[in-house]
Amino acid sequence: MHSRLSGVPLVVAADSAGRASARLGRDRQLTLLIGVTLFAYYLLVLGGHHYSIDGIVMFQAAKRLFFHHSLVLDSPVLWDTAVIRASGWSLGLTLAYLPLLALASPLFYWVPSLQEIPYNPSLPYNPALYSNLPYLLCSWLNPLITAVTGCLVFRLARLLGMTPRWAAAAALAYGVASPAAAYARFDFAQPLAGLVLTAAVWRLLTTSPAFPLRPLFLTGAILGFAFLTRPEFAVLIAWILAWMLFHCRGMSRRSVLERAAVLAGPVGIAVGIYVATNWFKFGGAFDMVHKPLAYLFPGSPRGTFQGVIGLLASPLVSGWAFLWVAPLDLPLVKLWRAGRVAAFLVWLVATLGVAAGLAWAGYRIRVLLGESRAGNVGGLQPEPTNS
Repeated sequence: MHSRLSGVPLVVAADSAGRASARLGRDRQLTLLIGVTLFAYYLLVLGGHHYSIDGIVMFQAAKRLFFHHSLVLDSPVLWDTAVIRASGWSLGLTLAYLPLLALASPLFYWVPSLQEIPYNPSLPYNPALYSNLPYLLCSWLNPLITAVTGCLVFRLARLLGMTPRWAAAAALAYGVASPAAAYARFDFAQPLAGLVLTAAVWRLLTTSPAFPLRPLFLTGAILGFAFLTRPEFAVLIAWILAWMLFHCRGMSRRSVLERAAVLAGPVGIAVGIYVATNWFKFGGAFDMVHKPLAYLFPGSPRGTFQGVIGLLASPLVSGWAFLWVAPLDLPLVKLWRAGRVAAFLVWLVATLGVAAGLAWAGYRIRVLLGESRAGNVGGLQPEPTNS
């Protein structure tokens, strides 16, 4: 009898491994299908031109950095009465354009004029700035970023125990029925910020409870890039570091300090790059067009408290923003019922961060309406006047 039963555990283990492998295979197929579907949809509705002066400057800065190895815009970007000689917007999105420019670089080297910034001082709104071949060739960046984020939403939902159907529904709702769908065709940095924060949460939830140093360093690098993309997310980075330290409370003090240093080290390097580039471009560490850190940390305890609460609570004030990112909120129910309080808090903070970024600085109307009215494409072209 013993000989007959001795092989049963092995059979059960093999059967469990087979089911896990089949589940992983199905999840990979669904992930690929979701990514391809979202990317194809975004390409179908892609305008191929700029929608903001922010996007114009970030892209032209990427061209200057790739082809001329310079952060100075020469010739400057002229827009209305503004003369912009250096980018004061997201360095992260500027860096994200570099691989796409590398892919298209043979054409740029064949036609050297494509490497230059369109410049015509007689035109306050130069059409060559917001509609041009170089950007058309690279305008699929945000569609790709948003599609990848949708894939990560699906994988995170599956990791947190949602069924394949509900996880796919959450990913598709995020991709086509949230502000992410509008931002996918725009030229802002919010999609990239959403991707890197989602990737950081994914890395933390999938890493070993012992927090090996190498995966932790990769997570820190992702968080550092998130800071370069949207510096105001420094608040969320602090939350994630606190979450990691909470899970390391059973380790020795040396092990905890090692892991904290490995996670925070790349973030510190990113802060150094942010400060150095701003100093080089504008003569001050925090001098730039938008000053999110100055809003968060104005120099007084009361102002700092208001800034942090505003960042985390703005989706609650702008109720539509919180509802539009509802697919990201679905796993919260699962986590709460399962008693996974720490994972619940991380997911909640990440969701609030994404919603806060989407609701930032009055972009709510732009997301809802798309700013694609006749005669005012993307809010860039001046209203037609009778001459």
